[in-house]
Amino acid sequence: MKPYRFLEPARVEVLEVSEYYEAQATGLGDEFLAVLTAALLLLRQNPELGAPHRAGTHRFVLSRFPYSLIYLNEPDALVVVAVAHHRREPEYWITRF
Repeated sequence: MKPYRFLEPARVEVLEVSEYYEAQATGLGDEFLAVLTAALLLLRQNPELGAPHRAGTHRFVLSRFPYSLIYLNEPDALVVVAVAHHRREPEYWITRF
């Protein structure tokens, strides 16, 4: 199973999104984190599961929440570049790597 890591801006996005959902309804932030964790487990087992995306990245759409994981499939690890909302400005994350 391939290890993974988050770029710092992506880690901040995870915290912000989970805090936002938790403020909307108790436990919803934890549900977001559970969906994110399940997606990472799948991708660690099969890194090519995400669709090829821009600038050599892959995109994996999360279930239940309007977010996608944007990641690089590097030889030694998955690198999460962004946790991108589906309605946010496209490619805002492109300068992160």
